[in-house]
Amino acid sequence: MTTNPNNFSRREFIIKIGKFSLVLTLPLPACGGKKKTENAPVCLAALTHDEKTFSALADTIVPGCQTDPSGAPGAVEACALNLIYDDKMPIVEVATLLVSLLDGAARDLYQRDFVDLNLEERTQAVLESEKRLPLLSWLLKLIRSAFYVGYFSDIGLKYLGYPGPNLGYVNLGFSFGEKMSEELTPDGNLP
Repeated sequence: MTTNPNNFSRREFIIKIGKFSLVLTLPLPACGGKKKTENAPVCLAALTHDEKTFSALADTIVPGCQTDPSGAPGAVEACALNLIYDDKMPIVEVATLLVSLLDGAARDLYQRDFVDLNLEERTQAVLESEKRLPLLSWLLKLIRSAFYVGYFSDIGLKYLGYPGPNLGYVNLGFSFGEKMSEELTPDGNLP
C-alpha cells in the first residue's frame, strides 16, 4: 500500500484539482480577453473646426458607425484624418481653403456650416463643392483609400471580408495530365 505524502483523501484531492482548474479558466491580464493593440494606429481626434469638417467629410464619403444604418465602420474609423493630415500629403497646405469651400457650399445651400449638416445635406454640399472645384475629387479618393486600401487601419479590409495576404499556392484539384476543356481552338489545340 502506498502512502499519501500530503495526507489528502481522494475527496480533498478532487476538490483541490477542481479549484485549480477553475482558476485556470479565468482570463489573465496579458492572455485572455481583448488582444493587445499596441501596434494598432491611433486615429487623430477631431479637435479644431478644420479637423471636424474633414471628419464630417470622411463620414460623408464612407459613412461610419454613427451614420451608417447597420453601424458598419467607415472612413473615420479607418483613420482618414491621419491620412489627410499626413505631412507627405499636399492637402495639409490647402486644408483651410478646402474647409472654407465646404463651409461655403453648405452655407449657400442650408445656411449652416458643413459639420452641422446631416448626411443627406452634407452629400449635397460635397456635390456642390465638387462642381466649384473639380480637384476636390482627389481628396475624396484619398478618403476612400483610407478605408478600402487600409493605409492606417485594416478595419475596412476586414469589413469587406479580405482574408489577408495569400499564404501560397492552394491546390484546387487541377492536374497536368487532365483535360480542362473539350473545345479546340481553330488550329486544333486545347485552350
